[in-house]
Amino acid sequence: MKEAVETAFAEGLVKVVFATETLALGINMPARSVVIEKLSKFTGEHHEFLRPGDYTQLTGRAGRRGIDERGYAVVFWSPFVPFEQVASLASRRTDALRSSFRPTYNMAANLVRRYDKAEAHHLLNLSFAQFHADRDVVELERQLERIGQALARQRELAHSDFGDVAGYRALVTELADARKGRGELRRVAEAMETLRPGDVVAAPRRGGRVVILSHDSAGAGWRGSWR
Repeated sequence: MKEAVETAFAEGLVKVVFATETLALGINMPARSVVIEKLSKFTGEHHEFLRPGDYTQLTGRAGRRGIDERGYAVVFWSPFVPFEQVASLASRRTDALRSSFRPTYNMAANLVRRYDKAEAHHLLNLSFAQFHADRDVVELERQLERIGQALARQRELAHSDFGDVAGYRALVTELADARKGRGELRRVAEAMETLRPGDVVAAPRRGGRVVILSHDSAGAGWRGSWR
């Protein structure tokens, strides 16, 4: 009976077919118009709203290739589904297809055992996952090219007869390093001011420790003994 209905509908002998989504998704039976009674379906446990992919698959039956210039999709009005929700569902893009192909050790062993290196590499390149990887590489190369062009334009704009940005950044870095060095010297001087005779200070560069013996208040500095 199912095959008879499909054949009769394809031949134009049956004008209207009432079907579940299983029939609509499972066979190649395009029509000029597709009418969806409601935008929810029963999963066997609960009712859930159609996803964009489900809606696209159902309405994709509308319009026969080579026969109809366009197809029509009709959704019954429902007081529980606002028009904005239907419009959003119809305008959203479907979820991107992603390959679940993951090479395993067994797969690699079988490829090596049955094929030579060139043929095994060719078989892997035919996978949907490799198609996505190649497309991603091309997109990354385009992004790098666009970034390089933008960087070149910015460098041209940054050029000046009075000095360019690179020189300015070098001066800023040099100034920051000088300030950092003065800050370290100031911290060392402040730490030394707290030393008193008898204190022991570690001297890593000398490989030992220093004992403070005395302090010359005239400005000659500290006098210590190495241990």
